[in-house]
Amino acid sequence: MTTAVLTFALFSLLLAIAPGPDVLLVLRNCLRGGHRVGSATAPGAATPVPSPGPPPTRHPQSASQARP
Repeated sequence: MTTAVLTFALFSLLLAIAPGPDVLLVLRNCLRGGHRVGSATAPGAATPVPSPGPPPTRHPQSASQARP
């Protein structure tokens, strides 16, 4: 049981400190173009992409708006 908990803790730590694709993109741009290019990339990597959300609901037509 103790070995399983330690293994889980080790892998959790490794996943927590692993850089994501946005960090790797900023790092690549810093290495290729310098700190100004990396600084220009960072706000784009930090900006979240909005989700489209639920589809719009269709409201039933009222009796006065119903077509014959």
